[in-house]
Amino acid sequence: VANAAAAPTAEGPSAADVFALLDGDGDGCVTEAELRAAAEDRGIVLTEEQVQAFMALEADGVCVGLEAYLNSVDGSVEGLSVGADVFEYVRRNLVG
Repeated sequence: VANAAAAPTAEGPSAADVFALLDGDGDGCVTEAELRAAAEDRGIVLTEEQVQAFMALEADGVCVGLEAYLNSVDGSVEGLSVGADVFEYVRRNLVG
Protein backbone atom coordinates (compact mmCIF):
# COMPACT_ATOMS: atom_id res chain seq x y z
CA VAL A 1 0.00 0.00 0.00
CA ALA A 2 1.52 3.30 -1.08
CA ASN A 3 1.64 6.04 1.50
CA ALA A 4 0.71 9.51 0.26
CA ALA A 5 3.27 11.06 2.63
CA ALA A 6 6.00 9.14 0.84
CA ALA A 7 5.48 11.07 -2.40
CA PRO A 8 7.27 14.35 -3.10
CA THR A 9 5.05 17.41 -3.02
CA ALA A 10 5.09 20.76 -4.77
CA GLU A 11 6.36 22.22 -1.48
CA GLY A 12 9.45 20.07 -1.44
CA PRO A 13 10.73 16.61 -0.58
CA SER A 14 8.49 13.79 0.53
CA ALA A 15 8.30 12.54 4.10
CA ALA A 16 10.31 9.51 2.96
CA ASP A 17 13.01 11.84 1.62
CA VAL A 18 13.13 13.70 4.93
CA PHE A 19 13.33 10.39 6.79
CA ALA A 20 16.26 9.30 4.62
CA LEU A 21 18.01 12.57 5.46
CA LEU A 22 17.57 11.90 9.17
CA ASP A 23 18.58 8.23 8.93
CA GLY A 24 22.32 8.87 8.94
CA ASP A 25 23.44 5.25 8.63
CA GLY A 26 20.63 4.17 6.31
CA ASP A 27 19.46 1.31 8.52
CA GLY A 28 15.79 2.30 8.35
CA CYS A 29 15.65 3.59 11.89
CA VAL A 30 16.34 7.15 13.14
CA THR A 31 17.98 7.29 16.54
CA GLU A 32 18.08 10.30 18.82
CA ALA A 33 21.75 10.75 17.95
CA GLU A 34 20.96 10.76 14.21
CA LEU A 35 18.17 13.29 14.68
CA ARG A 36 20.43 15.58 16.71
CA ALA A 37 23.33 15.17 14.26
CA ALA A 38 21.15 16.03 11.23
CA ALA A 39 19.97 19.18 12.99
CA GLU A 40 23.42 20.15 14.23
CA ASP A 41 24.96 19.65 10.78
CA ARG A 42 22.54 22.26 9.48
CA GLY A 43 22.88 24.69 12.39
CA ILE A 44 19.43 23.90 13.81
CA VAL A 45 18.95 23.74 17.57
CA LEU A 46 16.21 21.32 18.55
CA THR A 47 14.57 21.62 21.94
CA GLU A 48 14.48 18.61 24.21
CA GLU A 49 10.71 18.62 23.76
CA GLN A 50 11.04 18.37 19.97
CA VAL A 51 13.52 15.53 20.23
CA GLN A 52 11.41 13.61 22.74
CA ALA A 53 8.24 14.15 20.69
CA PHE A 54 9.97 12.71 17.65
CA MET A 55 11.34 9.73 19.56
CA ALA A 56 7.88 9.03 21.00
CA LEU A 57 6.63 8.21 17.50
CA GLU A 58 7.92 4.67 18.09
CA ALA A 59 6.78 2.72 21.13
CA ASP A 60 10.29 1.64 22.12
CA GLY A 61 11.56 5.22 22.07
CA VAL A 62 14.97 3.97 20.90
CA CYS A 63 14.64 4.61 17.20
CA VAL A 64 11.88 5.68 14.84
CA GLY A 65 11.23 3.45 11.85
CA LEU A 66 10.01 4.64 8.47
CA GLU A 67 6.54 3.15 8.85
CA ALA A 68 5.90 4.83 12.23
CA TYR A 69 7.21 8.10 10.85
CA LEU A 70 5.09 7.98 7.69
CA ASN A 71 1.98 6.93 9.63
CA SER A 72 2.38 9.85 11.98
CA VAL A 73 2.95 12.28 9.10
CA ASP A 74 -0.17 11.25 7.20
CA GLY A 75 -2.35 11.12 10.32
CA SER A 76 -2.79 7.34 10.39
CA VAL A 77 -1.85 7.31 14.06
CA GLU A 78 -5.00 8.50 15.81
CA GLY A 79 -4.51 11.58 17.93
CA LEU A 80 -0.86 11.95 16.96
CA SER A 81 0.03 15.07 15.06
CA VAL A 82 3.61 15.31 16.26
CA GLY A 83 4.89 13.38 13.24
CA ALA A 84 3.38 15.87 10.85
CA ASP A 85 4.68 18.73 12.98
CA VAL A 86 8.19 17.28 13.05
CA PHE A 87 8.06 16.54 9.33
CA GLU A 88 7.09 20.12 8.46
CA TYR A 89 9.74 21.51 10.83
CA VAL A 90 12.41 19.25 9.37
CA ARG A 91 11.33 19.89 5.82
CA ARG A 92 11.47 23.68 6.34
CA ASN A 93 14.70 23.74 8.35
CA LEU A 94 16.86 20.72 7.56
CA VAL A 95 16.30 20.12 3.88
CA GLY A 96 17.87 22.42 1.40
